[in-house]
Amino acid sequence: MVRLNGSTTRPNTTTNVGYVYLKYSPSLRLYKIGKADDPVKRGVGISLLLPEDLISKHHIKTDYPYPLEKYWHQRFRAKKKKQGEWFDLDADDIKSFKKRKSFMFAEFFP
Repeated sequence: MVRLNGSTTRPNTTTNVGYVYLKYSPSLRLYKIGKADDPVKRGVGISLLLPEDLISKHHIKTDYPYPLEKYWHQRFRAKKKKQGEWFDLDADDIKSFKKRKSFMFAEFFP
């Protein structure tokens, strides 16, 4: 419990969990790295802009999707294409992304 101005409040223990996803576009032959509350619904929205549905390759559950998405964008920045969050990844890149099942930052940001 935290006491502020004479009143007692509970610390915020609610964590907003999201996902960082990796999806593949066969027509572009590129991978998209993005963040979403629901990676399945997000893929549907993106597919409306493309001639085909995106193929889901992997998603990572996290309590801080923005910094984790930024991490993957920085890690693969040399492979980024001009179309935004699209990357020309190889098998080793995909394998490294898939190694991560979940990533929780709460222990680093109390």
